Amino acid sequence: MLAVRKQEWKKPAMRAVTDTGIILECLYDAYGMEGELVLSGKNMYSTMIYPFVKMLEDQCTGIKAEGIHKELWELYLKDHEKDHFMELASHFMEPYENHEEGQGIRRGMLSSMT
Repeated sequence: MLAVRKQEWKKPAMRAVTDTGIILECLYDAYGMEGELVLSGKNMYSTMIYPFVKMLEDQCTGIKAEGIHKELWELYLKDHEKDHFMELASHFMEPYENHEEGQGIRRGMLSSMT
């Protein structure tokens, strides 16, 4: 009887990247659901908002999660309309984004929102 050698599974070297525009859409929805908690003084870290802000921080340089949340929350409070929020948030995030291949806001998405 022949012994069968098992192959060892190796984790792929591929890095998962989420599009910034998708994260911003999810954050917009989280602001809609958790906004009352934030207004009442609830810490961002204990809401559904934090994971999305953290994902944005991971794709940026020169700004921390608290700064991202502060600015995007103010934009959300000024105008609850999704398209307007997305446009303003995209413009705010652009200077901080790591512009590696596969990351960042897709240009077609911005032009379709205007």
